[in-house]
Amino acid sequence: MKRKRILALFLAVVSCLSLAVSASAAGMTPREATDFKDYDRTAWYAEAVSAAVDNGLLYGKSSSIIDPNGDMTRAEMAAIINRSFGCYKTADISQYKDVSKSKWYYKDVALAVQMGTYNGRSSSSMAPDAPISRQEAMTVVARALELDYDAYAKTDLSAFSDRDKISAWALPYVRSMVGAGYIHGRGKILAPLDNITRSEFAQIFYNIIGTYIVSKGTYDKDIKGSVLIRTDDVELKNLTVDGDLIIGCGAADGKITLDNVTITVPASVTRVPQGINCRKVVTTIELIGKNEIKFEGETYTDPYYLYGINFSNNKACIRGKDKEKDTLKITMPKAEGQVSYIMGITCYNDILVEACTLDILCPEGKSLYGISTSDGAAARYSITIKNCTFNGTLGKDRKGTMQNVQYSIASLLYAYGNDITVTDSVINAGAYSKKNLAQSALLEGKNITLTNCELALESKGGSKTEEGSHGSVRPIHVSNGKVALTNCHGRIESMN
Repeated sequence: MKRKRILALFLAVVSCLSLAVSASAAGMTPREATDFKDYDRTAWYAEAVSAAVDNGLLYGKSSSIIDPNGDMTRAEMAAIINRSFGCYKTADISQYKDVSKSKWYYKDVALAVQMGTYNGRSSSSMAPDAPISRQEAMTVVARALELDYDAYAKTDLSAFSDRDKISAWALPYVRSMVGAGYIHGRGKILAPLDNITRSEFAQIFYNIIGTYIVSKGTYDKDIKGSVLIRTDDVELKNLTVDGDLIIGCGAADGKITLDNVTITVPASVTRVPQGINCRKVVTTIELIGKNEIKFEGETYTDPYYLYGINFSNNKACIRGKDKEKDTLKITMPKAEGQVSYIMGITCYNDILVEACTLDILCPEGKSLYGISTSDGAAARYSITIKNCTFNGTLGKDRKGTMQNVQYSIASLLYAYGNDITVTDSVINAGAYSKKNLAQSALLEGKNITLTNCELALESKGGSKTEEGSHGSVRPIHVSNGKVALTNCHGRIESMN
C-alpha cells in the first residue's frame, strides 16, 4: 500500500523566513507588520504577512523593510525546510562544486539533499544563491510533505492558461500542490518559472495554519482552524479545535496532553482529512478525561486517505493514567468515490497504547483499519496494548447500521509481518458488512499474544446465499507465526 503522508504545511512554510534572509535579520525581534514602511495593509498579502510576522515566522530585512515582494533563494528555502523538520543527518555534497564549505548554507544544503527535498540543477551544480522558482518551491514542499503524486495525477490544471510552461519534471509536484489546495495561482496563471516571493510563501502558510503554540504550558481557549504545536510539554485543556492538530518537530521526544479536548475535522478540508498529524517526531499523547476526534462531514469523496491520528514514520505512544476515566473516541466518516483507506490511527513504526479507553469507529471505505502499523510490504511494525479497554467497530455507521459495502480489508489491529501484544485489557471488536468481505481479520500480525484479556471478537460479512466470491472472515489471523492466549476469556465469532 502506498501511503499518502501529508503533513501540514507548517514546514514548508514555517518558513517564510524564520530564517533571516539577511544577516541583519537574524538578530531582529519580530514586531507588527505595520512597523515596516513597505508593508501595505490594503494589499492581497496583508493578512498573511501580518500573521507571519505576529507568529515569529517572518522577519524584516532591516528595521523598516519587510520586503514582501522580495525573492527567496534556494539556500534560504533549504534552511527553512530543515529547521522546520529538525533535520540532523547530512549527505555528501562534494559533487556540487558551487557549494563552498565556507558558506553559511553548506550544512543546510547537505541536510536537504539527505532529506530528499533537494536535487541539484545539474549533477555538479546546486545554485544555492539563485532565486527559487515557483515550480521548484512547489516541488520542494511536495517532497517535504511526501504528497502522493499518483493520487493527484488527474488534477485538472485547465484553469491556468500557462500550464504548458510547467517543466515535465515538476508537473507531478505542481499537480499535487494544486490538488491538495496549497497553491491557487496568480489569478489564471501558475507562473511556474517565476521566482516565488516572501509574501506568496506567507500566503501558503496562512492558508494552512491558523494558530501556533510555541511555548510550553496549558492552553484552555477554543481554537478555530488548524493549530501547530512547535514545542513539547503542552497541555490542551477543556477546549475544542475546529481543524486539525499538527505536532511539529519541536515536540520531539516530548509529550502533548489532551485533557477533555474535542477535535473536529472540517467538512471542507481540501487536503488529507486528519485529526492529529505528527511529523518527524517521536510523540507521546497523554490522555486526561474524555477526548474525541470527529469529522464534520458524514461522507468524504476525496482524497484517498482519512486518518484520525497520523503518526507517520515515528514511534508513538497513547497513554492515560486511569483506563476507566481517560478516554479517546475516534469517529471516522464514511467514504465514497476515490477515498480508499480509512484509518483510525496509523503509525509506520512501533506503537504503544496504555492505561486508557480507546474507541474507534470506521464505517465505510475500501479498506478499514483501527490501528495500522504496516503497509503489507516493507513497513512492518508492532502494536502493544497494556491495561486498556479497546472498542473497535468496522462497517457500521454512527447509528450502528451495518453498511452494504464490500471491503478489501477490515482490521482493527493491523501489524502484518510484525507482532501484536495485548495484556491486561478488554477488547470489544467487530467487522461487519452486508456484502461479502474480501478479507477481514480483526487482529492481523505475525505473532499475536494475548494475556489476561477479556475478548469479544465478531466478524460477520455477507450471507451463504449471496452471489459472488466469498473471502476470508477471520477474527484472528497470523502470518507464518503463532497465536498465544493465556488466561483469556470471552467469545470469538465468525460468519460469512
